[in-house]
Amino acid sequence: MVREVKKNPKITVAELQRGCREMGESCSKSTIIAAIHQSGLYGRVARRKPLLSARHMKAHLKDSKMVINKILWSDETKIELFGLNSKRYVWRKPGTAHHLSNTVSTVKHGGGSIMLWGCFSAAGTGRLVAIEGKMNAAKYRDILDENLLQSALDLRLGRRFTFQQDNDPKHTAKITKEWLHNNSVTVLEWPSQSPDLNQIEHLWRDLKMAVHQRLPSNLTELERICKEEWQRIPKSSCQMALFTDVCRSVRTLLGQCQRSAAAAAWVRCQLSRKYSKAAPDPEPVVSDNEAINKTFVNRNPRNLEQMALAVKDRGWATVWPSREYYHRLVFRRTQHHITAEVFSSDSIVPVLSCSTKEWALKRELGSTRSVAACRAVGDVLAQRCREAGITRIVYREIPWKFRSEANQTFWTAMKEGGVALGEPRRKFI
Repeated sequence: MVREVKKNPKITVAELQRGCREMGESCSKSTIIAAIHQSGLYGRVARRKPLLSARHMKAHLKDSKMVINKILWSDETKIELFGLNSKRYVWRKPGTAHHLSNTVSTVKHGGGSIMLWGCFSAAGTGRLVAIEGKMNAAKYRDILDENLLQSALDLRLGRRFTFQQDNDPKHTAKITKEWLHNNSVTVLEWPSQSPDLNQIEHLWRDLKMAVHQRLPSNLTELERICKEEWQRIPKSSCQMALFTDVCRSVRTLLGQCQRSAAAAAWVRCQLSRKYSKAAPDPEPVVSDNEAINKTFVNRNPRNLEQMALAVKDRGWATVWPSREYYHRLVFRRTQHHITAEVFSSDSIVPVLSCSTKEWALKRELGSTRSVAACRAVGDVLAQRCREAGITRIVYREIPWKFRSEANQTFWTAMKEGGVALGEPRRKFI
């Protein structure tokens, strides 16, 4: 039975039971399933994949061997105002799926959305354009006329670049082909049944995550934030998106075509030559600070604070908390969030802060005001303090608040993170 299942994974239990009867043995379905489970095989839903013929495979393989440095990738995407189309996992008990803390709030149609057209290459991101109204062939031609050649010029691709677009009817319309032909633009032949080979999908995902963290309030602000975050995508992310996806596609297609190991090694070698070059050694920078001076000038105020020689503002005796500090820690715990801020003696705005409102921290927590959240805020803030050179902070809290479990957990996390919650007295020399 196990041999038949390994030979044909799509065989059903009824067919196996019928085969056992033909061999003169009678087995129930539960017995057959238990025997298959003992061999490490389990019934799962088969994944759906596009049907690829030999012609399609050769077209994909030919595309993967091309020099991708001169390819300008493009596509359209939709970004919603109040929505991120991704799964969110929560830790919950059985039967609590619809509790408020275990659900994600949604708005009808995402609260509105915008359509964007963008392009990128291995040299970085090109232009990002918001599409007004319904997209048709004439509007797509106008977008190319205003942005395609300028993007290639900004990315320094030269005139012999290759333009990539999928087989959408607007992209293959007659007026679009005429414009591409009149402007001498070489179009990459995009094979059929290939919805997952466009490398720009990686950048769309990063863009949507970055925009969602900034919480836009209207469509105008959403468009502005999208363009700002698109320009902030580094060149290394573009190259990584191309390199990772091309390697995955090449490995899949080589396995389907059953190519020889020598062909696979050749493809991997060509890709590694393009993206595995060692970084050049940095040239030494001559700085005036390295010159020998007769007088020493302290350019780092942390040095005097560590030696307790910097001036402290003593303030009034009736003011609480006292202003005699270099840096003061303020810990707040509201009904929804936890915030910790570090104030300097000469600044009214915090120089460092950490809060469960930050999406990078919020998405890892089950609750934004629990004791575990206090621990996480303390760990992150301690790391930021060490990176800023602040290892001593004054922390004064009301006694009945300080004895709570949340404050004690936060205080312990800061101490274990290498930050002493106390400063030495100022030395007078």
